[in-house]
Amino acid sequence: MSPDIYDHIVKETVRYATASRNKPDFVFSVDEWKSLIGILLLSSYHKLPSERHYWAKDEDLVVSIVKKAVSRNKFQGLKSVVHFCDNADAENNNGDKGFKVRSLISKLQKSLIQHGVFEECISVDEMMVKYYGHNSLKQFIQVKPIRFGYKRWALCGTSGYCYNFDLYCGTNPQLDKNDEIALGSKVVLKMLEANCGMTYVGTVRANKKEVPGEMKDVSSRDEGSSAFLFTDNMIQVSYVATSSKKKKKNVLLLSSMHTLPSLGNSGKPEVIEFYNSTKGGVDALDQMCAIYSCGRSTQRWPMCIFYGMINIGGINAWVIYSENTTASLNRRKFMQVVAKAFIKPWAQQRKAALRHPIVRSAQQRNAARHASTAPSVTSLCVSATTIPCVLIVSQKSSRGDPPEPEECGNYRTWPRDKRRAS
Repeated sequence: MSPDIYDHIVKETVRYATASRNKPDFVFSVDEWKSLIGILLLSSYHKLPSERHYWAKDEDLVVSIVKKAVSRNKFQGLKSVVHFCDNADAENNNGDKGFKVRSLISKLQKSLIQHGVFEECISVDEMMVKYYGHNSLKQFIQVKPIRFGYKRWALCGTSGYCYNFDLYCGTNPQLDKNDEIALGSKVVLKMLEANCGMTYVGTVRANKKEVPGEMKDVSSRDEGSSAFLFTDNMIQVSYVATSSKKKKKNVLLLSSMHTLPSLGNSGKPEVIEFYNSTKGGVDALDQMCAIYSCGRSTQRWPMCIFYGMINIGGINAWVIYSENTTASLNRRKFMQVVAKAFIKPWAQQRKAALRHPIVRSAQQRNAARHASTAPSVTSLCVSATTIPCVLIVSQKSSRGDPPEPEECGNYRTWPRDKRRAS
């Protein structure tokens, strides 16, 4: 993420906390925000049953670097007020359902393209972000591993680097310029805003009216057979795939890259072999996001989208590092280095602040005050000037009447029952 993104999130979070959450003294800095991201990155590879366990007192659960950086209540309080837009601009969103994260998505899109490691082959596909709450943007796709959640369109290379992505918000007549174009074509054109002489290879549905009948009918063709159709600038392939089902499976592809009806080493058309070897960029990104994910259980849907952005940013950073260095550093170790680099500066500032003489003296006064007002184990005494007598028995007798109270200056206490103690 670029510094512009950090400044934007900090500014909107402070605005939301002071204006909408009644916190006029709320203070939030970029270093503190980076430490928050570092803790989220750490939680992606260091899993614990609950978020509270990162601040547990048990030796086998506590994570000292997290405990030194921020307290548990402060961390959860910051997550509850993190904001990405100005709510005053909600009336000018032009019907965009994703306006709460639109400005953040736009800034991250520019950052991804600016620092990207460009590849020869890129792919466009959909990916899901898990979410079980109630929201109009939530989608249900039965064939996906994540069936409920938000759908995102992503443009990725074969390595899994994400060059562009967008949140699917349904149809919006005020924003959609190409209403006559199908959804798939519209998404590809939006993802590839700068078309620098690119060629394309992709699958085609057999129910399209533009596909000739000879390419659709496979009843008289054998399994493993191929048919080719040529135009001036593209080629269409119909391949009858080998299937255990009685109904033959017809695979249709369209390519502007290939010009010859050649077959590969496996007997399949070269177009299909090339498509199979380069189509998995988005799937690779989705798989890496599932292995190390910083997603947390939340009812705030903008935070759910933001967790997915952190996953994408972490993967892109690792791909850039791998492409520009000869050192072999796997993704988990890379995330460890990044998480520590984000957490330690703020942890050192917090440690220095706690050692300040003014803070130390205040802590000592608080400790002394709590020690002086803490109740004893055997009895609780209340000053006679406020309340004449408070009778509290710390350990009741199992039989007989309670013993007589003993006078002790301005206080009256009940002695411990000796018969039960013995």
